[in-house]
Amino acid sequence: MSERLKTNWVSWTTPGSYTWVVPVNVKWIKCIIISGGGGGGGGSSAYGGGGGGSSAVSYGIIPVNPGESVTINVGVGGAGGTGGSSPTAGGIGGSSSISFSDNTVIFVSSANGGGAGTSSAGGAGGSGSSCTWYAYRPIFVSVQNGASGYAGSSSGGGNGGYPYLLNAFLSGFNQATFGIGGGGTGGGLNANGQNGQNGIVLIWWEE
Repeated sequence: MSERLKTNWVSWTTPGSYTWVVPVNVKWIKCIIISGGGGGGGGSSAYGGGGGGSSAVSYGIIPVNPGESVTINVGVGGAGGTGGSSPTAGGIGGSSSISFSDNTVIFVSSANGGGAGTSSAGGAGGSGSSCTWYAYRPIFVSVQNGASGYAGSSSGGGNGGYPYLLNAFLSGFNQATFGIGGGGTGGGLNANGQNGQNGIVLIWWEE
């Protein structure tokens, strides 16, 4: 009877830049990368703001060298726009990425914020993000592009692009279930837009 492999993992959920060193005897890793969602636009007295776009999600399988330094970037959710007499658009979400010593990079771009409502029209929904990669070693990458937010209307703000529910059945993994990388809802009449959700980078491996 063969021995079952042990699965280990590490995740980064707080926006920022980090360095992770590949453990001893680890030669392959798997990863999920999600950037920050765009913020919702602020609403005017007549029309609501547009919802922010959501992040793309990228899944990768990558060969690594034990002791190799890996750079991790986690994107922050874009700030919601201000509502009122001079409403503002939602902020752009921050990008997330994972990069390696030979300049191999998987990069999930920023999701756009929703537009501000005006006196004559609702704010446009922000566009969702996409993924690019630069491969100097053999890698496998699968991508789902982010969703655009919905436009605001005279009755309220538009919904943001959908968030991701990361169902990772890893021992001790404690990611909140409310979602990751979603766009903020646009502000209603004279109301502020919501912030976009932060991104995540999750790495796991077997040994």
